[in-house]
Amino acid sequence: MSTTISVAAAEFGRDMDEGYRTIGALISEAAEKGSDLLVLPEACLGGYLPSLGGGDESPQARRRRLENLPPALELDGPELAKVAAMAGDMTVTLGFCEADGENRYNAAVTLTGDGILGSYRKLLLCQAAACSVGAGCVWASVVSRW
Repeated sequence: MSTTISVAAAEFGRDMDEGYRTIGALISEAAEKGSDLLVLPEACLGGYLPSLGGGDESPQARRRRLENLPPALELDGPELAKVAAMAGDMTVTLGFCEADGENRYNAAVTLTGDGILGSYRKLLLCQAAACSVGAGCVWASVVSRW
């Protein structure tokens, strides 16, 4: 049995509805090609950090950066459930900003229409990104059907 993998590059920002439309179109395109797995970019749901900050950042620049962070999403929240519903039988991996209480993480999730297969919080952050998100603490893998 062979596995077909699609990797997508697309522009994503803060507009969640636009993000869902883009993700839906990429899932449809991958399905038309017979893909079993679609890999989407880091931070594709909600966008990436507005700037990395740190260093000689002024108090005003820090406040502006913190006010413009991507939305922090919960693993069991409606945002990822919506992507899972779009995924159907396809396995989709995508990046997002994960909320865990007051903490934020640069994270990735692998899911299907049945739900989340696994998630991962980025372990090795550049020094500047660490000003906005925390580092994960566990190496993780996902068990798939292939």
